[in-house]
Amino acid sequence: GGNIQSTEVKKLKSVTATNYAGGFVGVCGPGDLVSTGGITLNLLGLDKLLKIDSLLSVIPGVKVELTDCTVTGVDSGYTVQTDELAQNNQSDVAGGFVGHCNSAELSNCHTHKLKAVIAANGGKGTAGGFVGISRTGALADIANEDGRLQVGGELISVENLLGTINYMVPTYTNCTVTYVDDGYVQGRVAGGFVGEMQSGKVNNQSRGEGNYYAVYNIDHVNGQTYAGGFGGKVYSGALADAGGGISILGGSGLRIELRELLQ
Repeated sequence: GGNIQSTEVKKLKSVTATNYAGGFVGVCGPGDLVSTGGITLNLLGLDKLLKIDSLLSVIPGVKVELTDCTVTGVDSGYTVQTDELAQNNQSDVAGGFVGHCNSAELSNCHTHKLKAVIAANGGKGTAGGFVGISRTGALADIANEDGRLQVGGELISVENLLGTINYMVPTYTNCTVTYVDDGYVQGRVAGGFVGEMQSGKVNNQSRGEGNYYAVYNIDHVNGQTYAGGFGGKVYSGALADAGGGISILGGSGLRIELRELLQ
């Protein structure tokens, strides 16, 4: 995990990347504490395998937090874009502040003087004025091939697993994006604040009544498939799976029975 506080990027003109581009950070999220071999914590040089009852207390320690951080462009505005080199099977994500946000907490973070966010790749990328893609972290990556979640030779119970979800959902508190005149977002999926939100919480309540806005002065959003002034595509993609069954934290084969979820 990590914490970045009171950090500014000033007079930014442009950011360009092949796969992940962001005005402040390209990819934001927890590191390699969770792995396919189990969860191991190194204390004083001794590798100690975490017990199941320790999992919930460890997850807050792997979160990434950004607080009081800003990106300000040049007077004519800054541009964040991915280039045309990304292949069809590669990620192509651009965001005015962060490209790909995975289980991070952002508070009082802002972008000023944004001109454009463009996910190129023949119009097949995802672009957002503040964040390109927001999703829940891959806690399920530690699942076995048979779909069981195992840590240190023991299975994690469903109720403990469900209890971790709130720690893994990215949050955006008092976060805004302000465009220069004629500012825009462009991609296959494009949104004024977020391109694609698979999971996340946005709360600008602290800004006061009449000032809850997240997006300021945007001119237009150009989305080939999905487009929105706030979000291009906003959906709950981390819990429900239409493929016959219910998966937790998206896509690595970890499944639970419906009766266990309802409990």
